[in-house]
Amino acid sequence: MSRATPAAPGRATLDGVTARLPVFPLATVLFPGLVLPLHIFEERYRALVRHLVELPEGAPREFGVVAIRAGWEVAPAGPTSPPAAGGGSGDVTLHEVGCTAELRQVTELDDGGFDIVTVGRRRFRIADVDERSAPFLTAEVEWLPEPAGPDEVADLLASRVIAVFRQYLGLIRSDPEEISEQLPRIRRCCPTWWPPRPR
Repeated sequence: MSRATPAAPGRATLDGVTARLPVFPLATVLFPGLVLPLHIFEERYRALVRHLVELPEGAPREFGVVAIRAGWEVAPAGPTSPPAAGGGSGDVTLHEVGCTAELRQVTELDDGGFDIVTVGRRRFRIADVDERSAPFLTAEVEWLPEPAGPDEVADLLASRVIAVFRQYLGLIRSDPEEISEQLPRIRRCCPTWWPPRPR
């Protein structure tokens, strides 16, 4: 297990505060406020979900999502299977910066797996990955500062995306009411309309 080369010294962190987080390597990038549904089928991540659900009331139910730079996020099932993050002898390289995923909804499945809905919460930089942690990976992380106040550029881009999506719906939907029904669903999934819960 390795991570990307650290950024140049001098990059600010949130008062140097560090924490240890469960880490979920994925072939995707999570941002604060973004909705991320996941189907949990591997036993180590089933254990992670159970761990989060069993936390005391009021405790943050978060884990770190880190994009994979190279390698595989699925644990090996046999000797010819690809290497896994924390689950095999091969090497997996993670990006340096990730984002916590706050557990919002959990549905337990008949086979013991879970369907979960998470929302991106706060960004972090990986300081150290504990390759010996079990059953799931953990990492020491440094919190990154988040911009204060509204992001005018993001709001402008979000408005443009909605406008382009409206045009797209107009090409595939003949009924204007169907277009109006589709747009609110996009608003619920867009980071601009689903901010992380305040602490």
